Amino acid sequence: MMMKKIIQLGVAGMSAALLLTGCQFVQAGDTKSEKEFVERDKADSLTVDIELGIGQLNVSKGTDDWFEGEFKYDHSKLKPVVDYNLKGNQGHLHISQERKKFNFGFGKENHTRWDLQLNENIPTELDIDTGVSDSDINLSGMTLEDLDIDTGVGDVTIDLSGDWKESFNVSIDSGVGDTTIYIPKEIGVKLSADKGVGEITVKDLIVKDDHTYVNKAYEDGADVVMEIDADLGVGDIVVTMK
Repeated sequence: MMMKKIIQLGVAGMSAALLLTGCQFVQAGDTKSEKEFVERDKADSLTVDIELGIGQLNVSKGTDDWFEGEFKYDHSKLKPVVDYNLKGNQGHLHISQERKKFNFGFGKENHTRWDLQLNENIPTELDIDTGVSDSDINLSGMTLEDLDIDTGVGDVTIDLSGDWKESFNVSIDSGVGDTTIYIPKEIGVKLSADKGVGEITVKDLIVKDDHTYVNKAYEDGADVVMEIDADLGVGDIVVTMK
């Protein structure tokens, strides 16, 4: 996919009531700031969907609850919406923006910034979808079961380093912008890259063919494997071990 559809981002509805245990709201000038969190419950796994149409996105581990987030924005239509519900033993967390359709009517300068922290210990299926956004996604040390990252316009850094305990798949679909991916040495990694317009730089990996790269651990038959499927649009990509 060469270009992302960034004109409209779907915001899925949630049937259950909002289960938030804390919200702090302050306003400084025209920029608003909110802090929200989702408390731990009996869930033994999570699905997390993050949808950011415009702004800076930072995602990392770092909370004992299921989620903590600090949101800054300067337009009411960019207000964050955090929904959580529990179905059986699986928790479902959805983070999006107030507006239903994306447009460029928020002025030339945008101050939206999301700093999100997730729990590192609970098995998580994570889906991140951005429109116009520079993103820093540091997932090192988390417990992922599946990862899907879909970006529109902007640069993205994805840190997947660390000693993972279970195998999982990663899907990365980028539109326009440079992509940097850090991969682990400790487990097997297989990267399949469908490159659009731009250069790909792969460091310390074994080239299998024009689209496939593996690390030494994968070549040696590692028990735990991360398989990355990258569909790249316009921009350069750098993949390196960390």
